Amino acid sequence: FALGALAPVLPYVLLPLNVAIYVSVIATGVVLFVIGVVKTRWTHGNPVASGIEILVIGALAGIVGYFFGTVLPTLLGAPAVG
Repeated sequence: FALGALAPVLPYVLLPLNVAIYVSVIATGVVLFVIGVVKTRWTHGNPVASGIEILVIGALAGIVGYFFGTVLPTLLGAPAVG
């Protein structure tokens, strides 16, 4: 679990903030795709299809999380956190 968390977090430790966000998104996408490919070792499915599947699931989870954390509170008039 901690190993998978390195991809989105490590760029913020090593790079300037304006670059880190882009590197973090790309690194996270690559890691999600690789996790999907590795999954086929046990499922014996198509590695590319599995990689894309996990990448899409992860991307949708990120979009939903962003929506509920940022957009929805603004639409509902909730005060900003932080």
